[in-house]
Order: sequence, then structure tokens, then C-alpha cells
Amino acid sequence: MKNFKTLYFSLILSFIAFGFIGCGDLKIQKKYIFNEDMPVFNNYNDKTAWEFLQSQTTPAGTAILAANKFDYMVTLIKVAGLEEEFNKSVTNRTYLLLNNASFVGTGRINALLTGVVAGTGDLTKVDKVRAANLLKYHIIDGYVDQVKALPIYFINYEFKTLGDGDNSRITFQRNERYSLTINAAPDLPATKRPSTGVTLHNYQFKNGIAHVISAYVGITPF
Repeated sequence: MKNFKTLYFSLILSFIAFGFIGCGDLKIQKKYIFNEDMPVFNNYNDKTAWEFLQSQTTPAGTAILAANKFDYMVTLIKVAGLEEEFNKSVTNRTYLLLNNASFVGTGRINALLTGVVAGTGDLTKVDKVRAANLLKYHIIDGYVDQVKALPIYFINYEFKTLGDGDNSRITFQRNERYSLTINAAPDLPATKRPSTGVTLHNYQFKNGIAHVISAYVGITPF
């Protein structure tokens, strides 16, 4: 029994000594931060913004237009004659893409442009200038991603759109999870409605970057 106890304590001391010797050679580990919310890019590098929009319309014969497609925006771009603005060979633009959901319902784009509150009016009969004014405010003269363009979260960064005068200024801010909010700055002359959150982020095209919104960005009368 005595020999067994002696052997047992010798083994314990050996393990302790080995631990101290082994630990002495270990270096302090670096700290790595894994951010699961880092921006993800939807790559459509083979298409311009205009080509993408035309490829994302509701299939023919469908009774109700899909909320996440762009049938109404394609129609409005044609009415305004701005196909070239969405097809232009540039790389430093940001497009706010208005899905079908942003056009329908009381107080949405269709009702505001056509005057038909209940149901949907005919966008093809909308005044060309009004249609162009609205769409130009949704094209930013600059590349707005969430990292380089907006380095600090909850700060409003101002950019210029293709709009005129007071209808040219727009702001973006991001939160710590990289979600974007548009026109959270209350002092913008162009802002006449609550701020708008981005629904889908980072569509990369041949001619810039785009974000999808489900409510139009507020501007003074367009």
C-alpha cells in the first residue's frame, strides 16, 4: 500500500511539472472577431441595373403581381424615359430599387402619381416629369455600401442624387448589423415622410450597386 501511494503521488507531481513546462512555451492567442452579420453581396455583374429590373418581373398570366418583383418600376422608368440612366456604363452609382410592394396600397407611389386611392391607377398615363423626378431621387451619385461609405454606425452620411435642388440630398445610416436606413436625418428639405429601411441589400451590377426598398423615399412634391 505504501509503495502504491508513493507511485501515485509521484505521477501527480510529474503531471504538474509537465504542465508548467509545457505552458511556458505557449504564446498568447490572438483575438479573432467573427461577425456573422457582415454584408453579403448579390452578384449580378453580368447585368446593368436596367437589365436586372427587366429580368425580375412577374411571370405573364399571373393574376397578382409579386410583391418582391419590379413590374411597376419598369413601367415607370419607361414612362419617364429614363432607361438609359439605369443602363448607363458607370460604376460609381447606387440605385434604390422600388419593388411592387412600394407602389400599391393607400398612400403608396401608384396612388400618389395617379390619384387613384383605391386599387391601382394606370401608370402609363402619369406625367413624364413627375415620374422622372421621383425616379431620379432614387439614383445616388456615389457608391453606397455599408463599410467604406458608412464607416461609423448610427451616423447620417449625406449624398447627392440625380434630383434637382432640394430634391437632390439624401442620407444613409447603418446600424451595428449593417442594416441601412434612408433619410433618418429630420432636417433634409427632401424629407416629407418617415425614414425608410432597406429591405434587401447589396445587388452588385455592371454599373453600380443597388438596394431594394418596399416604400418610396420621401421627397417634396414630385
